[in-house]
Amino acid sequence: MNKLNNKELLELLKTDVKTFNLYREEYADQEIDFSNANLEGVNLKGANLKGVYFRWDSLKTANLKGVDFTGSKITFTYLQASIFMGLFFILANYAQLLLYIVILLLLYSCFLVILKIF
Repeated sequence: MNKLNNKELLELLKTDVKTFNLYREEYADQEIDFSNANLEGVNLKGANLKGVYFRWDSLKTANLKGVDFTGSKITFTYLQASIFMGLFFILANYAQLLLYIVILLLLYSCFLVILKIF
């Protein structure tokens, strides 16, 4: 497979996570910058996003089950209603992401309390 630029990689990720992961194995040292990417509603299940740079992105309603964000830099990224089960964030720069997750967990807890009341 030929080396792809960031725009080509983004399109590959949106359409074929399996091939994207194979590409990442072949070009493991390539720096990837997905700044300003729109990944709203995209199924990223199991994607290898190790070390990818995310800034001002939208992952709203994206399926992030099993996504590996190890070593990624994630700032100012919109994650409302994304599915998070099985994410890997080891050594990721995810301060803002962590804040969003805490907020989502608090909202979920409030929802459960309201359900118990009614």
